[in-house]
Amino acid sequence: EPGVGAPGVRIGESTADDLVRALGAPLEDVPAGKDHRLLSFARSITCNLDPAGKLKTVITRPGFAGKTTTGVAHGLVRADVKELLGAPEGAKADAEVWAYDGVQVSFDGFERVSRIVLFRRKG
Repeated sequence: EPGVGAPGVRIGESTADDLVRALGAPLEDVPAGKDHRLLSFARSITCNLDPAGKLKTVITRPGFAGKTTTGVAHGLVRADVKELLGAPEGAKADAEVWAYDGVQVSFDGFERVSRIVLFRRKG
């Protein structure tokens, strides 16, 4: 869910232990930047933990077969994303990334969703 996280986890609240309970053992657990951690899971999901050990972002990788609660999924065409989420404020119609409150959608060269990033909502 945009701004919340994957089922069983919550952005800003869940810890590495919570992620393991919800998603299984990570394939990889590596440091990222200053005091951050990246945990990659088998469902083509990578989670970024902040310095306090709380979930900061959920990032999809190629092969991700899920979708957001709003219906955004890998392979969806740009026009369908616009229909589901509306036009992103301040972004060009052909921008590589469309950012919304709580979710960022990246497109490949064929105008299809190639990555979804969930993060904490502003409000």
